[in-house]
Amino acid sequence: MTAPIAATDAGAWWSPQVEDYLRLRRSLGFKLAWDEHLLAKFTADLASRDVRVVTVADAVAWSAALPAGQTHRPLTRASVRLTAIRGFATYLHSMDPAHEIPPRDMFRWRKSRPAPYVYTDEQVRALLDACASMIRYGRRDLYPVLFGLIAATGLRLEEALGLGVDEVEVKNGILTITRGKSRDPRLVPLHPTTTAALRDYAERIAPPAGAAAPGPADLWAVGRGSSPCLAVGRCRRATSTMRSERSPPGSGCAPRPSGRAFTTCGIRSRSTRCSVGIATATTSPR
Repeated sequence: MTAPIAATDAGAWWSPQVEDYLRLRRSLGFKLAWDEHLLAKFTADLASRDVRVVTVADAVAWSAALPAGQTHRPLTRASVRLTAIRGFATYLHSMDPAHEIPPRDMFRWRKSRPAPYVYTDEQVRALLDACASMIRYGRRDLYPVLFGLIAATGLRLEEALGLGVDEVEVKNGILTITRGKSRDPRLVPLHPTTTAALRDYAERIAPPAGAAAPGPADLWAVGRGSSPCLAVGRCRRATSTMRSERSPPGSGCAPRPSGRAFTTCGIRSRSTRCSVGIATATTSPR
């Protein structure tokens, strides 16, 4: 009966340590839902052996362990488990140096992102000119402004598609992003040429006299009777066609204006360059 009692005592010691650590990190904005699960499992293993100090050996052994009957370990499993323990061990070490902090690259795996494809000035202008030459479904009204706006501001594709008429202040040259990755709205200033292009676009898609004003989600509804959903669908299909382009030798990736759109593709938000492109495309002959 001695061993279970000792394990229970050790478990009672570990629980408040984990709770205090999570409370501190969450007060700084971290969610740590999966870390909470992993730390509960790790400290339960330590408590079962009546261990009250974190060591590198215990952390590595537990992170590398596989469930019963499993012989294959996913590449990220051990690294994710050890990362959760490392944050907890760092917290404990600050109060008691007896706790050891596991090395960062013990399992030699780190999440990496592909190098972005950086569009040149000529490629941006060529894309906008090609969009302006489209004829059917009002695409020459929509695509040059939409892609030019993304290139000039660095907006994500979904942020640009989610813009409403009431979120574009052409008078002051300000966009209000309310449907972004973060829940907090933000303001995006516009270059004067970009503002002029948006003003021209808004005038061309304005409803006729006596018609109902467009709703908050109708900025990209082009043509009479066009729905914003239809315009958005066409835009997504258009962006997907560019994936077939070949990437330059050694670039490591191909053009892909989707997901985060030109932000992912590596176009920088240089207003003096991109905004001139949008103005040129939207005023080209039809």
